[in-house]
Amino acid sequence: MRALIKPRSMSVRTVPILALAGILTALLLPPVSAQTITNTATLEPPVRELLNQAFVVAGKRIRSSTGLVTPVLKNASVTVAIVTEADLVATKTVTPGVVPPGGTVVYRIEAQNLGPSSAQDVIVTDPLPAELRFVAVTAAGASCTTPPVGSTGTVECTFSGATLPGTVRVVEITAEVAGTVHGITLDNVATVSSATTDPVVANDTASAPLAVSSVLDVPTLSGLGGLVLGLVLASLGILAIRRPFGA
Repeated sequence: MRALIKPRSMSVRTVPILALAGILTALLLPPVSAQTITNTATLEPPVRELLNQAFVVAGKRIRSSTGLVTPVLKNASVTVAIVTEADLVATKTVTPGVVPPGGTVVYRIEAQNLGPSSAQDVIVTDPLPAELRFVAVTAAGASCTTPPVGSTGTVECTFSGATLPGTVRVVEITAEVAGTVHGITLDNVATVSSATTDPVVANDTASAPLAVSSVLDVPTLSGLGGLVLGLVLASLGILAIRRPFGA
């Protein structure tokens, strides 16, 4: 077995097993009937194609013109094409979930690699709805292209190189709702992809609904502002009581 794979285990009933220098050997002691040998190994990347050979040899050497040799009774080989796959999963949230017209929100997009292979050059793409204006983007370890600040468009961030299984890539996009928009729900869909084959494409997109309220938020008075308003209202009330009706 070539050094491209690491021997993990080998099993055959009632037969001793040796594992030396990347070679697994089963000692089939006579008399021996038909035997099935199971060989389990782990691939070491990068591997694109694997050729594995097996030999059945006689346990007793024979004399030839070159000396004592071990005759090969049977040999077989198999070539396996190695296909790398990385299952990317997209998740998306928005904070806050409800905003007034002109309000600011932050979208958080996560791209997780469920494996089994590394994902090469992971890309997170988020086309902003026409009602949103781009403000800023944060994506550690990525290079991003964005629309100009204050305009709409697509945000795309690329994480170059390998994203190992179990790794989560994060992109946060800050956007502002147009002041003329109200009383609707915006559905913003993001997509994750990579140069590596994804066996499950159904989980490569995620959305986060954003509700835009019908009216602007009315600021509340507190502290000194509330005290002043209370005094003014109280004064008006006293004057109204003192002033004769109809005067």
